[in-house]
Amino acid sequence: MTRIVAASVSEMTFGILIGTLIEALLPTTSGSGDIALTAVELLVQVSLNGAAYATASALQTGGSDPTCGFPFGMGLVGSQPGLKLRIETLASLAGSQVDSAVQKTVESIPSALLAN
Repeated sequence: MTRIVAASVSEMTFGILIGTLIEALLPTTSGSGDIALTAVELLVQVSLNGAAYATASALQTGGSDPTCGFPFGMGLVGSQPGLKLRIETLASLAGSQVDSAVQKTVESIPSALLAN
């Protein structure tokens, strides 16, 4: 039990430190309406998180981690409020794009039917 608690605390701490570093490296997201910029920022942040996960799992010795890395992941993602904001912004922008495309399609259907 002591081993699990120690692993949980150290992994959570490591995750928070790495997540804070990733968050500090990226520019502050403004939640702007630029879908391309938001997508690039999100891809960079997700890639850095992937590299952090890969590094953390490489540091585990022989898969003997009793926590399976969950505390690390919680600390990593939880310490990056910009990641959540970028995901929400991109989802909102993509949703708006889809809504606009659907509306244009719906508006064009009656005129296409009348032309036949």
